[in-house]
Amino acid sequence: MSALPDHRELPHTTGVQRCGDFCFEVRSGTEELHTLSERLCNEFSHEPSGAVAHTTFAMTFDPGGDDSAPQYLLTQDDRSPSHAPTAMAMASTFGARLTRALLDTETDKLHLHAAAVERDQSAVLLLGASGSGKSTLSAHLTSRGYRYLSDEMVALTETAGLVPYPKAISLKGEALTLFADEAEAFLQTWHTNEMRVELPVDLFGSVTSFGEVPVGATVDLTFDATVDLEVGHVSPAVAVRTMIENSMDFRRSGPGGLLVLGAIAVAAPAFRVIYGSLESLELWLAELHHETLGRSPVTSVAALPLELVEPGTAAAPAGLQAHLLRIGEESVLYETENFGVAVLDHLGTNELLHGSRGSATAEVAEFYATLADLGMITASSE
Repeated sequence: MSALPDHRELPHTTGVQRCGDFCFEVRSGTEELHTLSERLCNEFSHEPSGAVAHTTFAMTFDPGGDDSAPQYLLTQDDRSPSHAPTAMAMASTFGARLTRALLDTETDKLHLHAAAVERDQSAVLLLGASGSGKSTLSAHLTSRGYRYLSDEMVALTETAGLVPYPKAISLKGEALTLFADEAEAFLQTWHTNEMRVELPVDLFGSVTSFGEVPVGATVDLTFDATVDLEVGHVSPAVAVRTMIENSMDFRRSGPGGLLVLGAIAVAAPAFRVIYGSLESLELWLAELHHETLGRSPVTSVAALPLELVEPGTAAAPAGLQAHLLRIGEESVLYETENFGVAVLDHLGTNELLHGSRGSATAEVAEFYATLADLGMITASSE
């Protein structure tokens, strides 16, 4: 394999791109890779000449030799390169690295593993486990007139606003067949038959023009091909717990992050949705949008009906190092050391949400056992 070139000597650059407070640059060794990098980055804001990037990515092609196959290389600053057999596989690696770099840089924001779209300055926050169809639904709604915010990660500000992350839309498997018309020419250009591909947003529609968007609704998605559409409303406290379980850096955000999620849950209705039809889900979202349009964005978290109880205070649960967020007649209990989360009713005797708690570790199990010993939840809560 040939030696890696200095990224500063590569002939092509996207220039400095901005996403929120994070700036990056992509340099390429060939015209072909430069075209790909520009398509992948064309929805980010372009910074003026002279702007400084937080990180630089370099895309190069190694033609190989007698003892090595051709390959694509992605390098970030001075780190070891990632190797990929195709340009599209390298594009997927680029998307993952860009997400990680943004997450590491924006330490003043809380980030969720979620998708989001916007219409009329109101965002729909789409939560759900991998395979729930967040990217597919984002692409579908963007092609139907919504504006794209992200299909992978969203950042939340101290005033509970959502900051767009307009990366390329990542689709895989059967989802690609749903957008064959939009993706055909692009995929033919890159001669790819990858199981996962990164598709430029402009193949589907447009990106929001707003730097920060209020959340109009949160939707926790589950895909089930045997179901048309089932919708259930969830309480603000349960919505907070769902967002915590989908957070990427909640430990880092601390009590302030708990208040931000509480603000979103109070200001925006939350739902749990099981769906098998994109069209039925789209129709329901249109009705929901009509009902929620015009809601005032959060201007002050402190003015909302939220109460954060610090551990060790008179109002805190005795014998437990945990923050308690009171929302109406419910509370969210967050145990910081072991990352345990519980949703309690106003009597503090039952846990409202049963079933999976995300990554259930032995420490989290011990936390729930402690709650049961203190009489704060029933011992039978799972």
